[in-house]
Amino acid sequence: MTSLAPVGIASLIGYLVAGSLASVHLGIVAPQVATVSNQDLLFAAMLGVVMAVFGIVLMRGVHWFESVMERSKLPAALRPAIGGVIVGLFASVTPQVMSSGHGALRLSGMLDLPLRGIAIILGAP
Repeated sequence: MTSLAPVGIASLIGYLVAGSLASVHLGIVAPQVATVSNQDLLFAAMLGVVMAVFGIVLMRGVHWFESVMERSKLPAALRPAIGGVIVGLFASVTPQVMSSGHGALRLSGMLDLPLRGIAIILGAP
């Protein structure tokens, strides 16, 4: 939280400097204005609740896995390697798990993916 202000200020200054040197394109395009219906809001609320539950389950799963690793008789140096193998297996399905995912999801055209593809990406932390 303490680094939020310096990062925000640095981002703003970087944007202003880049804008003074050349035309800056943010990459955010809103081609048309759409109306939001009550059905859209209901769907967004339900999706928010589902993703909140998914986040809680995911964090509890991580805690459970950490406790299993601590109780195991595996050498401490081997434990991160097991995590790396698991992440590598997820990455073989979708490489978006190898970063924070924001840029990768945008580049992959997530909106063009079928629902099953989006579910795989969201389910592969």
